[in-house]
Amino acid sequence: MRHIVSEQDVMSDLKEAVADLGPTEAHPEREFLRYATEFLRENNSRFRAPERLEPLTDEETAALKSVGVDMGGREVMLRQAFRSASLHAASLASAIPLATAAKRLGVSASRLRQRILEGTLISLREPGTQAHRIPLFQLTDVGELPGLRTVLGAVRDDAPTLAICGFFSTPQPDLEAEEGDALTPIEWLMSGGDPALVAELAAHI
Repeated sequence: MRHIVSEQDVMSDLKEAVADLGPTEAHPEREFLRYATEFLRENNSRFRAPERLEPLTDEETAALKSVGVDMGGREVMLRQAFRSASLHAASLASAIPLATAAKRLGVSASRLRQRILEGTLISLREPGTQAHRIPLFQLTDVGELPGLRTVLGAVRDDAPTLAICGFFSTPQPDLEAEEGDALTPIEWLMSGGDPALVAELAAHI
C-alpha cells in the first residue's frame, strides 16, 4: 500500500526534524517550516513508498550512501523525505540573494548567472519566483570555498541540487582528518585538503 506524505505528517514529524537543526535567530523555525512544507508539497510523489523496491546496483547504493541516504522500508523512506525537506529548508533559508553573493565575490551578477549555467556554482530558486539564491556554504569570509569550481565541475549535469548540498555537508570516510575522523567536503576544503579527492567523490553524486 502506498503512503502519501500528508500535511499532518509535515506539521508533526517536520517540527521535530527542524528542531534538530537548531534554527538561528536570523532564520527562525517558522521560515524553515515554510520552506520545508513547500518542498514536500511540490515533491510529494517522490516520497511515495513503492509497492516493490527495485534492486539497486552497487554504484547506486554507494552514491546514495555518500550523501547520507539510507534506503529501507516505508518508514525509513518517509524519514528521508523529512530529512530532505529539512536540508532544502536549511539550505534555502541560509542562502543569500544573487546580487549579495556577487558583491561579496567582487563580480557582476551576470557573471554568477553564467557560472550557474556552467555548473561551477549552485543556486536554489526562491519559492514562487525565478530569483536565484546562493547556498552560503559556497562562500567564505574572504571569497568562495577553496576548490569549489573543481568539485562542482566533476558533478554530473543531472545531479539534483539538494543532493549536492547534502554531499558537501556529509562526512565522507575517504576524507580523514589527522585524528582519523571523517570530514565533510566543506571541512576538508577549508583545511587545505586536495580538491581533486573531493571531485572524485562528487562524480558519484
